[in-house]
Amino acid sequence: MNDTEKDILIEIMRQNIVEKERYIYELIRENLKLKAQAAPKPKEG
Repeated sequence: MNDTEKDILIEIMRQNIVEKERYIYELIRENLKLKAQAAPKPKEG
């Protein structure tokens, strides 16, 4: 495997990692939204 092939492979791997990070962050955001909806509302006194 030459340097050009290695560089291409590294770039593909980086892009794959970025896509996975975006997916994970989106799941976290959705999870926080659902938790906020499920949280009991504080009683006004």
